[in-house]
Amino acid sequence: MSFRHHRQSQDIQVSLDHMHRSLDTYGLDRNSTVLIGSCCLACVNIRAPRDIDVLVSPQEFETLHDQLATPSGIPLKPLFHTDRPWLYAVYRPQGVMSLDITRPADFLSTDEVLDELFQQEMANLPQTDEGWHYLTAELALEAMARSHARKNRQDIKQLKKNLEAQ
Repeated sequence: MSFRHHRQSQDIQVSLDHMHRSLDTYGLDRNSTVLIGSCCLACVNIRAPRDIDVLVSPQEFETLHDQLATPSGIPLKPLFHTDRPWLYAVYRPQGVMSLDITRPADFLSTDEVLDELFQQEMANLPQTDEGWHYLTAELALEAMARSHARKNRQDIKQLKKNLEAQ
């Protein structure tokens, strides 16, 4: 293993530890939360996350949206002009990673149906050592490719390279 790869792996592990501490600070429920975006990239050892992006069940999202706060009381605010509903942490304690929260978007299904599907699918996802579910590399690649976001180009390349190496 090259020094650069070893250093990157150490950075990813330090970031994962920081991410886990931050998630604990927000007080989110491991049983209704899935790590997405750069968090799942860290979980598959591709790169360190810059922030925390999570997908929560529709029911949990509605609760968070109604309260406009995380379970630990950190204020949340809706993000407007996006393709799906998002909440973000307005204020966060020093040393805690920023947080963005979304929910599954399927406007043809009821929240009850989506909640049930979400829980079924979540049971099949891998977990970190701390018990947080995260998207597999295949699912992360599919989600990033669908978004067509310019910012995801490098991550898509790395995910493809990672999957080809398996």
